[in-house]
Amino acid sequence: PFRSLEDETELKYITDQLGELIEYAEAKIPGIKYDEDKLIELQHYEREYLKLEQEHWKLRAAIPCPIHPRDAFRELMLPSRYPHPEMMVEYMRRYVEETADKVEKKQSALPEGVEEKLRFIWSNTGPFHHDPYGWLAQKGVSIPASVMTVYEGWRSCREQIWGDPWRGRKLTPLEEEARQIDFVWGRLGERWIENHLGICRDLKIDGIVYFVQWGCTVTNNIGTILAETVEHELGVPTLLIEGRQLDATSWDEKDFLGRLEEFIEIASEAKKRREWWRREHGK
Repeated sequence: PFRSLEDETELKYITDQLGELIEYAEAKIPGIKYDEDKLIELQHYEREYLKLEQEHWKLRAAIPCPIHPRDAFRELMLPSRYPHPEMMVEYMRRYVEETADKVEKKQSALPEGVEEKLRFIWSNTGPFHHDPYGWLAQKGVSIPASVMTVYEGWRSCREQIWGDPWRGRKLTPLEEEARQIDFVWGRLGERWIENHLGICRDLKIDGIVYFVQWGCTVTNNIGTILAETVEHELGVPTLLIEGRQLDATSWDEKDFLGRLEEFIEIASEAKKRREWWRREHGK
């Protein structure tokens, strides 16, 4: 599925498939046995962890932003992926406390003496063979969030997490997993664009750097539509910039940083226009 589950019929279909998978695994793989109590335990940790991620999301909206641009790329550390899931929950709890302390003290994650001037989303992926994020930090640009998967839907409370009610009722453990299996990369274009709009509003974003990775048709083909929509709805500009995630031979640092420099000017002017509009219209 490439959209959210819409009704009980769809939920039942995927739940039944999971049941068939369990039956097949138990019949074909020696020693395999479905443990529902263990699944319930892991789902509990998933919920506890994601509730903390949701707290952290709200903290990212603080000005100045309390996280370094590079930290926007932190992956979710879902407890079920680790041998000691309770440790992942405790890790996230401490990270939230640390970030909340920075917000209370109005501490910026930018270099000492650098004032926050702009806030960008970095979308799709990053050029992992290079680090433009420290350079952006020196320019006074914070990155409160990256957008690469459905993670931001969980973090921002726009997508249901383990334990949330489904149409007024509590789901069974397998139904919970059926609901989450739907959360695939990218999904429909409408959801992709809505997610960017929501993040812009949540985190007071001034610009989107939309990294167009060669060959990624899931996101590349909708980049222009996203840019036009966000500009029209919010007055926030988007930089569509091409590259190859892991191919260092394609990297032209001077050109890349030059385009980012130009975009900083564009985003700064757009921010001034939005601030003027709010002053004139009281919005």
